[in-house]
Amino acid sequence: MIECFFIDPMHLVFLGCMKKLLNIWVNERKRMRIRMSSQQIAEISGLLVAIEELISVEFSRKTRTLNELSRFKATELRLLLLYVLPFVLKNRIPDEVYQHFMLLHVAIRILLCDQSMRSEENTDYANILFITFININNLLKKSAKPLEQLVNRIMEKRQNPPVVTNFRKNPDMIKLIDEHSKGPLLPDLHGLQYKKAFFHKLRLSSRSPNNCVVIADDTVILIHNFLQLFDGEILIIGRKFLVYENFLDLNGLDSKAIGIQIVDTLAINLECWPLKSVRFKSIKLPVIHKAPPTSCFGIVRLMNFDLSNI
Repeated sequence: MIECFFIDPMHLVFLGCMKKLLNIWVNERKRMRIRMSSQQIAEISGLLVAIEELISVEFSRKTRTLNELSRFKATELRLLLLYVLPFVLKNRIPDEVYQHFMLLHVAIRILLCDQSMRSEENTDYANILFITFININNLLKKSAKPLEQLVNRIMEKRQNPPVVTNFRKNPDMIKLIDEHSKGPLLPDLHGLQYKKAFFHKLRLSSRSPNNCVVIADDTVILIHNFLQLFDGEILIIGRKFLVYENFLDLNGLDSKAIGIQIVDTLAINLECWPLKSVRFKSIKLPVIHKAPPTSCFGIVRLMNFDLSNI
């Protein structure tokens, strides 16, 4: 007799909750009174196809149209839940439906992050989100913004002490490839130039979609070149974003805590940083939920690629 079994996120969350939500929105919207029109579905499908080229190399399957929903694999649903849909769905589906989805999104990002899971407060917070997600109908009757109501209720009890980072990078885990001599470079910097770098668990490039990183001070950088100085030090040459915003417009909740933020205004001048200062690789998606269109980007950090404790 089987007394226990392992509940894995692939079947329970991605092939379970996420696919069920999409099926409700796409195939059962009239019966469920979601009020998601055919035009909305077509618009969202078009956006998913358009951002396919912005998905980094870590994802074996990219985004595709919702018309192929029945053939979606767990990896695609994971990509949608954790990275893509918060930006694509915002202001395109009814607010209460979006708020409901975001409960699941935030909870899963907390629970699938190794660092977040070390905090009992974070796991308690995720548990409350799950309970609210399951019982959303009762909460929706009381508030048009259930996630904001939830955050206001519990954030006063949450504490987020700064994480002390210790960068102990093993040089054997760094590999530079595709040497070139085309730049760009900064004055007075000389050495060997490369287009790509394997940095511990990260595959970085000087071209999109694999050139967006977050360094130790939370600055978001687009890499344009890798330079190995003659003394052996490796630098990334690129430009940083100058303006940072909170993505989740909710009282007391900083979206950066779950690895998401809005950036704007890319610096004109090039700068350089040590490669060892890179802490996260990120997906960079255009912010397409604002009207008129803006130059903002959504930055979503890859899950479990935190290099701070290596």
